[in-house]
Amino acid sequence: MSKVINAIESGDHPELATLLREIYRRSMTEPEFRALALNDATAAFEAVGGTLTNWNIKFVDSEEGIEDVFMLPPAIETAPELTAEELEAVAGGGGGCGCCSGVTSEAEVGILSY
Repeated sequence: MSKVINAIESGDHPELATLLREIYRRSMTEPEFRALALNDATAAFEAVGGTLTNWNIKFVDSEEGIEDVFMLPPAIETAPELTAEELEAVAGGGGGCGCCSGVTSEAEVGILSY
């Protein structure tokens, strides 16, 4: 659940709830204000007499049939693929002991064992 929703539901930030209700209300009836909110959340908060300090909010336009927006986490980098030489080093002959694959340390044998 988002930090903003948690803050509103906990009752710890009633001013935030009041400001968001006003932004919600005005965005339905004032096209210029809606455009402002979509382009600059900080300016939208200021326009209703508040500030966006301590919050990182972005307003998105509604779409027909979409009821909720779920924020995805930041992407993480995946491990690089093995080179042909690295694959060859671990693709040895069969038993998992490491003796045929060029593996020389016990740690490497443990990685290859299955």
